[in-house]
Amino acid sequence: MSTPTIVALVAALAVASAAFFVARTLLAGAARYREAFKDSAERNLAQLFLFIEPQRLFALNLVLIACVALTVLGLSGNGFFAVVVAAAT
Repeated sequence: MSTPTIVALVAALAVASAAFFVARTLLAGAARYREAFKDSAERNLAQLFLFIEPQRLFALNLVLIACVALTVLGLSGNGFFAVVVAAAT
């Protein structure tokens, strides 16, 4: 094997490893967020005497975030701004 091929394989392996660890971290963070959201929603909804399933509220929250991001993207045409607004929502 030539040196450029070995370098390309090592670089590909490094990128694949980094992607794996980033995905793993994001999935773990999403699971923690979902659990915290569920606990907080159950407490807050019970105090308001609203008996909505936290899973349904979580799904509605995700749909709302997506709608806000798409609206901002449509109005501004700036994808980065839409992602920032979605993250702030």
